[in-house]
Amino acid sequence: PRSTLFPYTTLFRSFVVLQYILGGLGIFAGLILGTLLSLIGLSQLSIILILLLPIIGFRYPSSTYSSIAKKKENQFRGQLPEAIDYLILALSGGGYSLPTAFEEVLNYMPNNLIRKEFEQIVNDLKSGVTMEQALLNFSDRAPTDGIKAFAKALNNANRLSVSMIDILRSRSVESRRDLENEIDQRIATLDSRVTMVFSPVTAVSLGIVVIAPTIWTLSKIL
Repeated sequence: PRSTLFPYTTLFRSFVVLQYILGGLGIFAGLILGTLLSLIGLSQLSIILILLLPIIGFRYPSSTYSSIAKKKENQFRGQLPEAIDYLILALSGGGYSLPTAFEEVLNYMPNNLIRKEFEQIVNDLKSGVTMEQALLNFSDRAPTDGIKAFAKALNNANRLSVSMIDILRSRSVESRRDLENEIDQRIATLDSRVTMVFSPVTAVSLGIVVIAPTIWTLSKIL
């Protein structure tokens, strides 16, 4: 429906406008810095800045968004196994139904990202949304493979009247396995990440070493 898509369309347009604004600022900053560098004889570096700063400005919103999205994805992946354990305890020890179990575990879960999502599920249920739709909404808000599999498994258990506890135990094992795989991947790429972090610092340091004597000589002449 148009009313549902309107906020997302507006947000997307604002995002694109921000990209072009920052790209324009990058052009402006590149021209100013490039002119100053040209005056002190660093014309090659000025050309690089004129070309590079607009690209950095234009790509900054998307790279920042990707970084935030990746951080949230990692939080969901790390917090899901414990959240499933709370649900298992509520269903097996308390004998609660699934909707009541979601509400009950809020009293024991730490204040983290997935707890807020469980609160949203409870609010959806209280507003008349079905359990199936509330879980689908959850998987849409947290589009990770583990969350999608979790929501799908619970909906299938509801639909087929199979043991909810067995399904949750299986998802607990799988979610912990996914977390372990993610940790292994991070360790495997650690060397390249360290290099990526220190490369800009090294480049800036070398640039200062090269530019500083020129600036000092120019200040003496002036």
